[in-house]
Amino acid sequence: MLAGADGSVTASPLVIRELRESPGEGLSVHFRPVRKDLLFESAKIGGHLAYRILTGEGVVRSQLWVEYEVQGPHVNVAGRSADLLFALALITAKWKATGDPYPAIAATGVLDSEGASLSADGTAVVHPVRYTVEKVAAAARALEHEADAVIFYPQADAESVADWSRGAQVPAHVRLQPVASLDEALSVLGIELRKVYLRNPFRGLEHFDYEHRSIFFGRETEIHEVCRQLLRREAAGAPGLLVEGASGSGKSSFIRAGLLPTLVDPGSQSPDVQTALRSRPICPSVRHAIWRRVVARGRR
Repeated sequence: MLAGADGSVTASPLVIRELRESPGEGLSVHFRPVRKDLLFESAKIGGHLAYRILTGEGVVRSQLWVEYEVQGPHVNVAGRSADLLFALALITAKWKATGDPYPAIAATGVLDSEGASLSADGTAVVHPVRYTVEKVAAAARALEHEADAVIFYPQADAESVADWSRGAQVPAHVRLQPVASLDEALSVLGIELRKVYLRNPFRGLEHFDYEHRSIFFGRETEIHEVCRQLLRREAAGAPGLLVEGASGSGKSSFIRAGLLPTLVDPGSQSPDVQTALRSRPICPSVRHAIWRRVVARGRR
């Protein structure tokens, strides 16, 4: 979805003409025909962020050379609103889908070199863009013949897109998906980042949660022992385990960012623990199964 300097919007298909790996590291971005405008800047910024994710997650272990083509009439691009699209395009080109094939993707949103900016409360956000409603409308028309499609746009523009969609005829197979960050968009596509963290890593006095698993370190021995203890108690017919400790000692972080992710993906554990845990896989939705006992004040 490209916006020209005059505000005109075009839904132009993006094609990866060639993508190859070679010894070394880094990303080399090219266009055919050659472009040196802000679309090229979007391709570099989105592409280098995608490369950081692909190498950090172990999907790619070499240098990437990619050549893009934007089909249709040439548009003199007025901004970097295609950052998000280029990041998603390169990641999905190299990261194999675990289930159904990826849907057709349209996207608009500006990213910085880390994939998002930080709001005042430390939350990672995709930068909003101009002409979002017009871009989403153009993408919906362009994707009407696809079997499955999703249009990503900044969460900051969700209200305006929702107002437009109530009076528009959006095909049922086209999903309108506001996102606050790149990793949120990847999660919609079934891609979960386990090693790369794109948000503010400094938690202050806040506990670590499931989504912070990639930056939670130092409790590997305890996690290993708790996994074994859970298996032993299960075998003895007394499943479950009580974790106790002083307030602020890290119990919540240990369970949410250490133990639960390990139960979902036990790849870091010994072979016997891996086999036992994978014999009945645990869904990542276990992160939502956390509850706390609430005691009403003034009652006995």
